[in-house]
Amino acid sequence: MEGLTDAGLGLDYEALRLERTNQQWIDAGTRLREETARQLDGLVASVEQIGSSSVAPLLAKPIIDLAVELRDDDDFAIVGDCLEEAGWIYRSDAGADGGRVFVLETRPWHRFAHIHVVEYESEQWPTTCACERRRFGEEGLFSRADDVS
Repeated sequence: MEGLTDAGLGLDYEALRLERTNQQWIDAGTRLREETARQLDGLVASVEQIGSSSVAPLLAKPIIDLAVELRDDDDFAIVGDCLEEAGWIYRSDAGADGGRVFVLETRPWHRFAHIHVVEYESEQWPTTCACERRRFGEEGLFSRADDVS
């Protein structure tokens, strides 16, 4: 968690702030994804870093977004328990608009990361950067991102 806050990540719930995604955010998100994947090893199909905070130089809220894909036989209750043991707070089921949402906070109501738990290859799976990387490859994604700077 230390590296995440050192990277300038975090936002109060009632606040809205957009900044250019930078390499520190991407690196912090990668570390959080790797840590979360280790915690959920064998319990889920995948853990992906997603969203605009994973692509420099896009404008983004200073919040890391991760997506966790559940296979048909994965047990959400077990996954949820593991996430809560790791400090994640369950907030809601956003359904097709983001799956089951957990947040990671540095203090009450100041979040720096979200996890969206969704069914494997369902329409809930966010059509965000991780999915774009799968379809277009790193080079295609980043060349399009550069067009918006």
